[in-house]
Amino acid sequence: MTKTEEWAFDGQLDATETPTTSPAEERAKIAALFGKPAPEQKASEPIDYAAAFEAHKGKQAPELKAQEQVKREQETPPQTDSEDDITASYKAHLTQLLSGHQLELENYQEQLKQIQQQVSQKETTVKTIKAILMAIDSLN
Repeated sequence: MTKTEEWAFDGQLDATETPTTSPAEERAKIAALFGKPAPEQKASEPIDYAAAFEAHKGKQAPELKAQEQVKREQETPPQTDSEDDITASYKAHLTQLLSGHQLELENYQEQLKQIQQQVSQKETTVKTIKAILMAIDSLN
């Protein structure tokens, strides 16, 4: 058996490096990468990212809620207790499924035709190459 050496980490685990540039300099570098002038901002002024995110989220929230509501209305048929309405909505659902499957089937059949054409082209190419090889062999 071989003897294993004990190993211990003797450095600091949560040592953080101090940045060599200020946040304003970092923003200027980023702006330069995108070909824009450096933003005018005081170096001592901290950026409240959480507040900016909430403000941005607040602008998009009404738009998203309206889209979600329209989507829910389209997905859920009106709820009634009548059996005729349930039957009619289920029939409409099945009709919609059937039309979707028929469209998919037509697309698959078209793809199958294209693949069959490619196979027949390759078969003729293979036959031609075989005929050329046989002709070369007969010359020798």
